[in-house]
Amino acid sequence: MRRGWLVVAAAVLAAGCGSTVPPQLVNASGSLGPAGDAGLTAPNVVATSAGTAPPAGALPGSAGGVPTQGTAPNTAAVDGTGTPPPAVTNPSTGTARPGRITAPLKIGLTYINNQQASASLGANDPRTNSVKTVTEAYVKAINAAGGLAGRKLEAVEYEWHSGDGSWSTAASAACAKFTQDNHVSVVLDEAFGTVGGFRDCLQKAGVFDITNQTVGDAVASANAPLYAGVGALTLDRAYAAVLTQEVRSGYLGKTNHLGIVLEGCPDNQRAYARTLGPLVKRLGLAPPKLVTFDCVDSTAGGAAQGQAAISNAILRFRQPPTVDRVMFVSAQESAVLLLFGASAQSQNYHPGYLLSSNAQAHLFTEGGSGFPSPQLPQLHGVGNSPYTDISAARATATDARCLALIRPIGINPGNYDDRGQAVFTCGPFLLLEAALQRTRGDASASGLAAAVAGLGNAFAAPDVLAGSTSYSSSRRDGGDLVQTFGYVSSCRCIRYSGQPAHAPR
Repeated sequence: MRRGWLVVAAAVLAAGCGSTVPPQLVNASGSLGPAGDAGLTAPNVVATSAGTAPPAGALPGSAGGVPTQGTAPNTAAVDGTGTPPPAVTNPSTGTARPGRITAPLKIGLTYINNQQASASLGANDPRTNSVKTVTEAYVKAINAAGGLAGRKLEAVEYEWHSGDGSWSTAASAACAKFTQDNHVSVVLDEAFGTVGGFRDCLQKAGVFDITNQTVGDAVASANAPLYAGVGALTLDRAYAAVLTQEVRSGYLGKTNHLGIVLEGCPDNQRAYARTLGPLVKRLGLAPPKLVTFDCVDSTAGGAAQGQAAISNAILRFRQPPTVDRVMFVSAQESAVLLLFGASAQSQNYHPGYLLSSNAQAHLFTEGGSGFPSPQLPQLHGVGNSPYTDISAARATATDARCLALIRPIGINPGNYDDRGQAVFTCGPFLLLEAALQRTRGDASASGLAAAVAGLGNAFAAPDVLAGSTSYSSSRRDGGDLVQTFGYVSSCRCIRYSGQPAHAPR
Protein backbone atom coordinates (compact mmCIF):
# COMPACT_ATOMS: atom_id res chain seq x y z
CA MET A 1 0.00 0.00 0.00
CA ARG A 2 1.35 3.37 -0.98
CA ARG A 3 2.66 5.54 1.83
CA GLY A 4 2.55 2.51 4.05
CA TRP A 5 6.13 3.06 5.24
CA LEU A 6 6.96 -0.63 4.95
CA VAL A 7 3.61 -1.25 6.58
CA VAL A 8 3.29 -4.81 5.44
CA ALA A 9 6.28 -6.42 7.06
CA ALA A 10 7.93 -9.69 6.15
CA ALA A 11 5.42 -11.57 8.28
CA VAL A 12 2.65 -10.60 5.88
CA LEU A 13 3.87 -13.11 3.32
CA ALA A 14 3.57 -15.95 5.81
CA ALA A 15 -0.17 -15.90 5.13
CA GLY A 16 0.71 -18.35 2.39
CA CYS A 17 3.57 -18.25 -0.08
CA GLY A 18 4.22 -20.71 -2.85
CA SER A 19 5.70 -21.06 -6.26
CA THR A 20 2.75 -22.45 -8.19
CA VAL A 21 0.97 -20.55 -10.94
CA PRO A 22 -2.83 -20.27 -10.45
CA PRO A 23 -4.19 -23.14 -12.58
CA GLN A 24 -7.02 -21.13 -14.12
CA LEU A 25 -4.47 -18.88 -15.81
CA VAL A 26 -2.10 -21.53 -17.18
CA ASN A 27 -2.45 -22.09 -20.92
CA ALA A 28 -1.41 -25.09 -22.98
CA SER A 29 2.11 -23.79 -23.44
CA GLY A 30 2.68 -23.65 -19.69
CA SER A 31 2.87 -19.84 -19.55
CA LEU A 32 0.50 -17.50 -17.78
CA GLY A 33 -2.36 -16.62 -20.12
CA PRO A 34 -4.60 -15.98 -21.91
CA ALA A 35 -3.21 -13.01 -23.77
CA GLY A 36 -5.96 -10.46 -23.54
CA ASP A 37 -6.33 -6.99 -25.03
CA ALA A 38 -3.64 -4.78 -23.57
CA GLY A 39 -3.82 -1.74 -25.81
CA LEU A 40 -1.06 0.09 -23.97
CA THR A 41 1.25 2.74 -25.38
CA ALA A 42 3.44 5.40 -23.84
CA PRO A 43 3.41 8.56 -25.98
CA ASN A 44 6.13 11.18 -26.01
CA VAL A 45 6.51 13.68 -23.20
CA VAL A 46 4.08 16.56 -23.17
CA ALA A 47 3.89 19.58 -20.93
CA THR A 48 1.54 19.38 -17.99
CA SER A 49 -1.34 21.79 -17.77
CA ALA A 50 -1.27 24.57 -15.23
CA GLY A 51 -3.99 24.87 -12.65
CA THR A 52 -6.56 27.62 -12.71
CA ALA A 53 -7.67 29.99 -10.01
CA PRO A 54 -10.38 28.65 -7.70
CA PRO A 55 -13.83 30.18 -7.41
CA ALA A 56 -14.90 32.07 -4.34
CA GLY A 57 -15.42 29.89 -1.31
CA ALA A 58 -12.47 27.60 -1.91
CA LEU A 59 -10.00 26.92 0.85
CA PRO A 60 -7.23 29.46 1.39
CA GLY A 61 -4.35 29.14 -1.02
CA SER A 62 -6.26 26.83 -3.37
CA ALA A 63 -4.62 27.81 -6.64
CA GLY A 64 -4.87 25.12 -9.29
CA GLY A 65 -7.06 22.78 -7.27
CA VAL A 66 -10.44 23.51 -8.83
CA PRO A 67 -11.51 22.23 -12.24
CA THR A 68 -12.46 24.41 -15.17
CA GLN A 69 -12.83 21.75 -17.85
CA GLY A 70 -15.51 19.24 -18.71
CA THR A 71 -19.26 19.36 -18.26
CA ALA A 72 -20.71 19.94 -14.83
CA PRO A 73 -23.13 17.32 -13.54
CA ASN A 74 -26.80 18.11 -13.04
CA THR A 75 -26.78 20.73 -10.31
CA ALA A 76 -30.30 19.72 -9.29
CA ALA A 77 -29.08 16.31 -8.20
CA VAL A 78 -30.11 15.24 -4.74
CA ASP A 79 -27.69 14.93 -1.82
CA GLY A 80 -28.75 11.51 -0.61
CA THR A 81 -31.83 12.93 1.07
CA GLY A 82 -34.27 13.00 -1.86
CA THR A 83 -34.34 16.79 -1.80
CA PRO A 84 -32.79 18.86 -4.60
CA PRO A 85 -30.83 21.96 -3.67
CA PRO A 86 -33.09 25.00 -3.28
CA ALA A 87 -33.41 27.46 -6.13
CA VAL A 88 -32.25 31.01 -5.53
CA THR A 89 -32.72 34.13 -7.60
CA ASN A 90 -29.90 35.59 -9.66
CA PRO A 91 -30.03 39.29 -8.73
CA SER A 92 -28.70 40.45 -12.08
CA THR A 93 -31.26 38.59 -14.23
CA GLY A 94 -34.13 37.81 -11.89
CA THR A 95 -34.07 34.17 -13.02
CA ALA A 96 -33.89 31.19 -10.73
CA ARG A 97 -30.76 29.03 -10.56
CA PRO A 98 -29.88 26.03 -8.40
CA GLY A 99 -28.57 26.94 -4.97
CA ARG A 100 -25.43 25.68 -3.28
CA ILE A 101 -25.72 23.01 -0.59
CA THR A 102 -24.00 24.22 2.57
CA ALA A 103 -25.26 21.75 5.18
CA PRO A 104 -22.58 19.83 7.13
CA LEU A 105 -21.26 16.84 5.22
CA LYS A 106 -20.82 13.48 6.96
CA ILE A 107 -17.75 11.70 5.62
CA GLY A 108 -16.00 8.46 6.44
CA LEU A 109 -12.25 8.53 7.08
CA THR A 110 -9.93 5.54 7.16
CA TYR A 111 -6.29 5.61 8.18
CA ILE A 112 -3.79 2.90 8.92
CA ASN A 113 -1.83 2.03 12.05
CA ASN A 114 1.21 -0.11 11.23
CA GLN A 115 2.99 -0.15 14.56
CA GLN A 116 2.51 -3.86 15.09
CA ALA A 117 3.42 -4.81 11.52
CA SER A 118 6.52 -2.62 11.55
CA ALA A 119 7.57 -3.92 14.97
CA SER A 120 7.40 -7.50 13.70
CA LEU A 121 10.03 -6.55 11.12
CA GLY A 122 12.13 -4.39 13.39
CA ALA A 123 11.81 -1.47 10.96
CA ASN A 124 11.92 2.10 12.22
CA ASP A 125 9.15 4.51 11.26
CA PRO A 126 10.84 7.80 10.31
CA ARG A 127 7.74 9.89 10.95
CA THR A 128 7.03 11.91 14.06
CA ASN A 129 3.33 12.54 13.30
CA SER A 130 0.87 9.63 13.16
CA VAL A 131 -1.48 9.24 10.21
CA LYS A 132 -4.40 9.71 12.61
CA THR A 133 -3.01 13.03 13.84
CA VAL A 134 -2.43 14.34 10.33
CA THR A 135 -5.83 13.19 9.02
CA GLU A 136 -7.71 14.76 11.92
CA ALA A 137 -5.69 17.95 11.48
CA TYR A 138 -7.00 18.31 7.93
CA VAL A 139 -10.58 18.01 9.13
CA LYS A 140 -9.99 20.70 11.76
CA ALA A 141 -8.18 22.99 9.33
CA ILE A 142 -10.83 22.61 6.63
CA ASN A 143 -13.67 23.32 9.04
CA ALA A 144 -11.81 26.34 10.42
CA ALA A 145 -11.58 27.66 6.87
CA GLY A 146 -15.32 27.22 6.26
CA GLY A 147 -15.45 23.66 4.99
CA LEU A 148 -15.11 22.12 1.55
CA ALA A 149 -17.08 24.20 -0.95
CA GLY A 150 -18.85 25.71 2.05
CA ARG A 151 -19.72 22.38 3.69
CA LYS A 152 -18.16 21.67 7.07
CA LEU A 153 -17.10 18.09 7.64
CA GLU A 154 -18.50 15.68 10.20
CA ALA A 155 -15.98 12.85 10.24
CA VAL A 156 -16.68 9.23 11.14
CA GLU A 157 -13.28 7.57 11.59
CA TYR A 158 -11.99 4.03 11.28
CA GLU A 159 -8.42 3.22 12.29
CA TRP A 160 -7.12 0.03 10.70
CA HIS A 161 -4.49 -1.82 12.71
CA SER A 162 -2.92 -3.75 9.86
CA GLY A 163 -1.28 -6.27 12.18
CA ASP A 164 -4.55 -7.40 13.73
CA GLY A 165 -6.22 -10.42 12.15
CA SER A 166 -7.79 -10.71 8.73
CA TRP A 167 -7.71 -7.67 6.48
CA SER A 168 -11.03 -8.72 4.93
CA THR A 169 -12.61 -8.69 8.39
CA ALA A 170 -11.26 -5.19 9.05
CA ALA A 171 -12.46 -3.95 5.65
CA SER A 172 -15.94 -5.35 6.30
CA ALA A 173 -16.08 -3.71 9.73
CA ALA A 174 -15.01 -0.35 8.29
CA CYS A 175 -17.59 -0.55 5.52
CA ALA A 176 -20.35 -1.47 7.96
CA LYS A 177 -19.44 1.49 10.17
CA PHE A 178 -19.80 3.87 7.24
CA THR A 179 -22.78 2.36 5.43
CA GLN A 180 -24.91 0.79 8.17
CA ASP A 181 -24.07 2.49 11.45
CA ASN A 182 -23.54 6.07 10.28
CA HIS A 183 -24.62 6.40 6.62
CA VAL A 184 -21.88 8.70 5.41
CA SER A 185 -22.14 10.40 2.01
CA VAL A 186 -18.55 9.79 0.89
CA VAL A 187 -15.48 7.97 2.19
CA LEU A 188 -11.96 9.41 2.06
CA ASP A 189 -9.88 6.26 2.19
CA GLU A 190 -6.31 6.59 3.47
CA ALA A 191 -5.93 2.88 4.31
CA PHE A 192 -7.61 0.10 2.34
CA GLY A 193 -8.04 0.81 -1.35
CA THR A 194 -9.22 -2.51 -2.78
CA VAL A 195 -7.73 -4.56 0.08
CA GLY A 196 -10.19 -6.92 1.73
CA GLY A 197 -13.01 -5.96 -0.64
CA PHE A 198 -13.38 -2.53 0.97
CA ARG A 199 -14.11 -0.62 -2.24
CA ASP A 200 -16.49 -3.30 -3.48
CA CYS A 201 -18.47 -3.06 -0.26
CA LEU A 202 -18.84 0.72 -0.60
CA GLN A 203 -19.90 0.32 -4.24
CA LYS A 204 -22.70 -2.06 -3.27
CA ALA A 205 -23.92 0.43 -0.68
CA GLY A 206 -23.85 3.31 -3.19
CA VAL A 207 -21.21 5.31 -1.28
CA PHE A 208 -18.61 7.24 -3.28
CA ASP A 209 -15.02 6.33 -2.43
CA ILE A 210 -12.02 8.65 -2.88
CA THR A 211 -8.78 6.81 -2.21
CA ASN A 212 -5.05 7.33 -2.36
CA GLN A 213 -4.37 3.61 -1.89
CA THR A 214 -4.32 0.72 -4.37
CA VAL A 215 -7.00 0.92 -7.06
CA GLY A 216 -6.66 -2.63 -8.43
CA ASP A 217 -6.39 -3.60 -12.07
CA ALA A 218 -8.13 -2.14 -15.11
CA VAL A 219 -11.02 -4.60 -14.96
CA ALA A 220 -11.75 -4.00 -11.28
CA SER A 221 -11.51 -0.24 -11.83
CA ALA A 222 -13.95 -0.34 -14.74
CA ASN A 223 -16.42 -2.31 -12.61
CA ALA A 224 -16.36 0.27 -9.80
CA PRO A 225 -18.04 3.44 -11.11
CA LEU A 226 -18.37 5.06 -7.68
CA TYR A 227 -14.71 5.66 -6.87
CA ALA A 228 -11.81 7.92 -7.78
CA GLY A 229 -8.12 7.45 -7.12
CA VAL A 230 -6.04 10.54 -6.39
CA GLY A 231 -2.80 9.49 -8.04
CA ALA A 232 -2.31 5.73 -7.83
CA LEU A 233 -2.39 4.00 -11.21
CA THR A 234 -4.14 0.72 -11.92
CA LEU A 235 -1.83 -2.26 -11.81
CA ASP A 236 -2.00 -2.51 -15.61
CA ARG A 237 -0.88 1.08 -16.11
CA ALA A 238 1.70 1.16 -13.30
CA TYR A 239 3.61 -1.97 -14.28
CA ALA A 240 3.19 -1.41 -18.02
CA ALA A 241 4.81 1.99 -17.44
CA VAL A 242 7.71 0.28 -15.68
CA LEU A 243 8.29 -2.14 -18.55
CA THR A 244 7.83 0.42 -21.32
CA GLN A 245 9.93 3.20 -19.81
CA GLU A 246 12.71 0.88 -18.66
CA VAL A 247 13.00 -0.44 -22.21
CA ARG A 248 13.16 3.15 -23.45
CA SER A 249 15.81 4.04 -20.87
CA GLY A 250 17.91 1.05 -21.91
CA TYR A 251 17.83 -0.53 -18.46
CA LEU A 252 15.73 -3.43 -19.80
CA GLY A 253 16.34 -4.96 -23.19
CA LYS A 254 16.35 -8.06 -25.36
CA THR A 255 19.59 -9.33 -23.81
CA ASN A 256 18.16 -9.21 -20.28
CA HIS A 257 16.30 -12.04 -18.58
CA LEU A 258 13.24 -10.98 -16.62
CA GLY A 259 11.87 -12.61 -13.48
CA ILE A 260 8.45 -11.67 -12.10
CA VAL A 261 7.18 -12.33 -8.57
CA LEU A 262 3.37 -12.18 -8.74
CA GLU A 263 0.97 -11.97 -5.79
CA GLY A 264 -1.89 -14.33 -6.55
CA CYS A 265 -4.82 -11.94 -6.04
CA PRO A 266 -7.33 -11.80 -8.93
CA ASP A 267 -6.45 -8.23 -9.93
CA ASN A 268 -2.72 -9.05 -10.11
CA GLN A 269 -3.44 -12.18 -12.14
CA ARG A 270 -5.65 -10.29 -14.59
CA ALA A 271 -3.14 -7.46 -14.96
CA TYR A 272 -0.46 -9.96 -15.86
CA ALA A 273 -2.60 -12.08 -18.18
CA ARG A 274 -4.29 -9.21 -19.99
CA THR A 275 -1.58 -6.57 -20.05
CA LEU A 276 1.90 -7.38 -18.80
CA GLY A 277 2.41 -10.78 -20.42
CA PRO A 278 1.36 -9.54 -23.87
CA LEU A 279 3.41 -6.37 -23.40
CA VAL A 280 6.57 -8.37 -22.70
CA LYS A 281 6.09 -10.06 -26.06
CA ARG A 282 5.40 -6.81 -27.91
CA LEU A 283 8.54 -5.26 -26.45
CA GLY A 284 10.56 -8.17 -27.82
CA LEU A 285 11.73 -9.33 -24.39
CA ALA A 286 12.58 -12.92 -23.55
CA PRO A 287 9.75 -14.87 -21.84
CA PRO A 288 9.97 -14.15 -18.11
CA LYS A 289 10.40 -16.64 -15.30
CA LEU A 290 7.28 -16.37 -13.16
CA VAL A 291 6.89 -17.18 -9.46
CA THR A 292 3.66 -16.57 -7.54
CA PHE A 293 2.68 -16.40 -3.87
CA ASP A 294 -0.79 -16.61 -2.40
CA CYS A 295 -2.97 -13.51 -2.10
CA VAL A 296 -2.23 -11.86 1.24
CA ASP A 297 -5.04 -11.17 3.72
CA SER A 298 -3.24 -11.04 7.06
CA THR A 299 0.01 -10.25 8.80
CA ALA A 300 -0.45 -13.32 11.01
CA GLY A 301 2.36 -15.83 11.35
CA GLY A 302 6.13 -15.68 11.32
CA ALA A 303 8.43 -14.39 8.61
CA ALA A 304 10.26 -17.69 8.11
CA GLN A 305 7.76 -19.16 5.64
CA GLY A 306 7.71 -15.99 3.56
CA GLN A 307 11.48 -15.79 3.55
CA ALA A 308 11.69 -19.42 2.45
CA ALA A 309 9.36 -18.78 -0.49
CA ILE A 310 11.43 -15.81 -1.65
CA SER A 311 14.62 -17.84 -1.28
CA ASN A 312 13.10 -20.53 -3.49
CA ALA A 313 12.26 -17.89 -6.09
CA ILE A 314 15.87 -16.71 -6.07
CA LEU A 315 17.10 -20.27 -6.58
CA ARG A 316 14.87 -20.56 -9.63
CA PHE A 317 15.91 -17.17 -10.98
CA ARG A 318 19.58 -18.13 -10.70
CA GLN A 319 19.15 -21.24 -12.82
CA PRO A 320 20.29 -20.71 -16.44
CA PRO A 321 19.43 -18.42 -18.06
CA THR A 322 20.02 -16.32 -14.95
CA VAL A 323 17.45 -13.61 -14.26
CA ASP A 324 19.12 -10.19 -14.14
CA ARG A 325 15.97 -8.02 -13.90
CA VAL A 326 13.26 -8.64 -11.27
CA MET A 327 9.76 -7.14 -11.01
CA PHE A 328 7.27 -7.55 -8.15
CA VAL A 329 3.58 -7.31 -9.16
CA SER A 330 1.92 -6.93 -5.78
CA ALA A 331 0.17 -4.47 -3.51
CA GLN A 332 2.85 -5.54 -1.02
CA GLU A 333 5.69 -4.54 -3.35
CA SER A 334 7.77 -2.84 -0.66
CA ALA A 335 7.61 -5.88 1.65
CA VAL A 336 8.40 -8.33 -1.15
CA LEU A 337 11.37 -6.19 -2.20
CA LEU A 338 12.62 -6.09 1.38
CA LEU A 339 12.46 -9.87 1.71
CA PHE A 340 13.92 -10.48 -1.72
CA GLY A 341 16.80 -8.07 -1.25
CA ALA A 342 17.83 -9.61 2.06
CA SER A 343 17.71 -13.13 0.68
CA ALA A 344 19.46 -12.15 -2.55
CA GLN A 345 22.29 -10.56 -0.61
CA SER A 346 22.75 -13.68 1.50
CA GLN A 347 23.20 -15.63 -1.75
CA ASN A 348 25.46 -13.03 -3.39
CA TYR A 349 22.83 -12.37 -6.05
CA HIS A 350 22.49 -8.82 -7.41
CA PRO A 351 19.78 -8.52 -10.08
CA GLY A 352 18.43 -5.16 -11.16
CA TYR A 353 15.02 -4.31 -9.68
CA LEU A 354 12.17 -2.88 -11.79
CA LEU A 355 9.99 -1.00 -9.31
CA SER A 356 6.80 1.06 -9.29
CA SER A 357 5.76 3.72 -6.78
CA ASN A 358 4.26 0.91 -4.69
CA ALA A 359 7.80 -0.08 -3.73
CA GLN A 360 8.39 3.18 -1.81
CA ALA A 361 11.96 3.04 -3.06
CA HIS A 362 13.42 6.01 -1.22
CA LEU A 363 12.68 4.41 2.16
CA PHE A 364 15.25 1.72 1.48
CA THR A 365 18.04 4.29 1.50
CA GLU A 366 17.20 5.31 5.08
CA GLY A 367 18.61 3.77 8.22
CA GLY A 368 16.40 1.21 9.88
CA SER A 369 14.79 -0.17 6.74
CA GLY A 370 16.74 -3.41 6.98
CA PHE A 371 17.52 -3.41 3.26
CA PRO A 372 21.11 -4.53 2.49
CA SER A 373 23.23 -1.61 1.32
CA PRO A 374 25.00 -3.66 -1.42
CA GLN A 375 21.59 -4.11 -3.06
CA LEU A 376 20.86 -0.37 -3.19
CA PRO A 377 22.61 0.30 -6.53
CA GLN A 378 20.18 -2.19 -8.10
CA LEU A 379 17.09 -0.10 -7.29
CA HIS A 380 15.54 1.23 -10.47
CA GLY A 381 11.98 1.95 -11.47
CA VAL A 382 9.25 4.15 -12.89
CA GLY A 383 6.77 6.01 -10.72
CA ASN A 384 4.54 9.03 -10.27
CA SER A 385 4.68 9.69 -6.51
CA PRO A 386 7.69 11.91 -5.77
CA TYR A 387 7.74 11.66 -1.97
CA THR A 388 7.42 7.88 -2.31
CA ASP A 389 9.89 7.40 -5.16
CA ILE A 390 12.82 9.72 -4.53
CA SER A 391 14.88 11.16 -1.71
CA ALA A 392 14.36 14.88 -2.30
CA ALA A 393 11.05 15.79 -3.94
CA ARG A 394 10.44 19.39 -4.90
CA ALA A 395 7.18 20.67 -3.42
CA THR A 396 4.57 21.80 -5.94
CA ALA A 397 2.19 24.68 -5.25
CA THR A 398 -0.46 22.13 -4.27
CA ASP A 399 1.95 20.38 -1.89
CA ALA A 400 2.73 23.74 -0.29
CA ARG A 401 -0.95 24.51 0.04
CA CYS A 402 -1.50 21.27 1.95
CA LEU A 403 1.31 22.00 4.38
CA ALA A 404 0.11 25.56 4.91
CA LEU A 405 -3.40 24.33 5.61
CA ILE A 406 -2.47 22.24 8.65
CA ARG A 407 0.27 24.49 10.03
CA PRO A 408 -2.18 26.56 12.14
CA ILE A 409 -3.43 23.30 13.66
CA GLY A 410 0.06 22.64 14.99
CA ILE A 411 1.29 20.16 12.37
CA ASN A 412 4.75 21.25 11.26
CA PRO A 413 6.38 18.29 9.49
CA GLY A 414 9.79 17.85 11.04
CA ASN A 415 11.45 15.77 8.35
CA TYR A 416 11.13 14.68 4.75
CA ASP A 417 9.01 11.65 5.56
CA ASP A 418 6.64 13.72 7.69
CA ARG A 419 6.21 16.14 4.79
CA GLY A 420 5.55 13.25 2.44
CA GLN A 421 2.92 11.78 4.73
CA ALA A 422 1.19 15.13 5.19
CA VAL A 423 1.10 15.85 1.47
CA PHE A 424 -0.06 12.34 0.62
CA THR A 425 -2.89 12.48 3.18
CA CYS A 426 -4.11 15.75 1.71
CA GLY A 427 -5.03 14.31 -1.69
CA PRO A 428 -8.51 12.88 -1.04
CA PHE A 429 -9.62 16.08 0.70
CA LEU A 430 -8.62 18.24 -2.26
CA LEU A 431 -10.19 15.92 -4.81
CA LEU A 432 -13.45 16.00 -2.85
CA GLU A 433 -13.24 19.79 -2.77
CA ALA A 434 -12.77 19.94 -6.54
CA ALA A 435 -15.78 17.68 -7.08
CA LEU A 436 -18.00 19.61 -4.66
CA GLN A 437 -17.14 22.87 -6.39
CA ARG A 438 -18.52 21.38 -9.61
CA THR A 439 -21.68 20.01 -7.98
CA ARG A 440 -22.34 23.13 -5.89
CA GLY A 441 -22.09 20.99 -2.76
CA ASP A 442 -24.05 17.95 -3.92
CA ALA A 443 -22.35 14.90 -2.39
CA SER A 444 -24.53 12.18 -3.90
CA ALA A 445 -22.52 9.32 -5.34
CA SER A 446 -23.82 9.96 -8.86
CA GLY A 447 -23.09 13.67 -8.59
CA LEU A 448 -19.53 13.15 -7.37
CA ALA A 449 -18.85 10.48 -9.99
CA ALA A 450 -19.96 12.80 -12.79
CA ALA A 451 -18.00 15.71 -11.32
CA VAL A 452 -14.73 13.76 -11.13
CA ALA A 453 -15.25 12.39 -14.64
CA GLY A 454 -15.58 15.97 -15.87
CA LEU A 455 -12.32 17.14 -14.33
CA GLY A 456 -10.18 16.12 -17.29
CA ASN A 457 -6.65 17.23 -16.42
CA ALA A 458 -7.68 20.31 -14.43
CA PHE A 459 -7.12 18.88 -10.93
CA ALA A 460 -3.63 19.38 -9.49
CA ALA A 461 -3.00 16.60 -6.99
CA PRO A 462 -0.51 16.64 -4.11
CA ASP A 463 2.31 14.07 -4.06
CA VAL A 464 1.73 13.32 -7.74
CA LEU A 465 4.39 13.93 -10.38
CA ALA A 466 3.98 17.57 -11.55
CA GLY A 467 0.54 17.43 -9.90
CA SER A 468 -0.69 15.99 -13.20
CA THR A 469 -3.93 13.99 -13.27
CA SER A 470 -6.36 12.92 -15.94
CA TYR A 471 -9.98 11.85 -15.33
CA SER A 472 -12.82 10.87 -17.63
CA SER A 473 -15.90 8.67 -17.61
CA SER A 474 -13.62 5.68 -18.27
CA ARG A 475 -10.54 6.79 -16.28
CA ARG A 476 -10.93 6.79 -12.52
CA ASP A 477 -7.28 6.39 -11.50
CA GLY A 478 -6.01 9.94 -11.58
CA GLY A 479 -2.29 9.58 -12.25
CA ASP A 480 -1.10 10.87 -15.62
CA LEU A 481 2.70 11.26 -15.82
CA VAL A 482 5.48 8.87 -14.80
CA GLN A 483 9.26 9.21 -14.63
CA THR A 484 12.23 6.86 -14.35
CA PHE A 485 14.08 6.79 -11.03
CA GLY A 486 17.16 5.03 -9.71
CA TYR A 487 19.80 4.90 -7.02
CA VAL A 488 22.65 7.40 -7.29
CA SER A 489 25.84 6.30 -5.55
CA SER A 490 27.33 9.80 -5.20
CA CYS A 491 24.53 10.95 -2.90
CA ARG A 492 23.38 7.54 -1.69
CA CYS A 493 19.89 8.57 -2.68
CA ILE A 494 17.11 7.92 -5.20
CA ARG A 495 16.60 10.49 -7.96
CA TYR A 496 14.46 10.88 -11.05
CA SER A 497 16.20 10.84 -14.42
CA GLY A 498 15.14 11.67 -17.96
CA GLN A 499 11.85 13.42 -18.62
CA PRO A 500 8.27 12.67 -17.52
CA ALA A 501 6.11 10.70 -19.93
CA HIS A 502 2.43 9.83 -20.01
CA ALA A 503 1.58 6.59 -18.26
CA PRO A 504 0.13 4.00 -20.65
CA ARG A 505 -3.50 4.67 -21.36
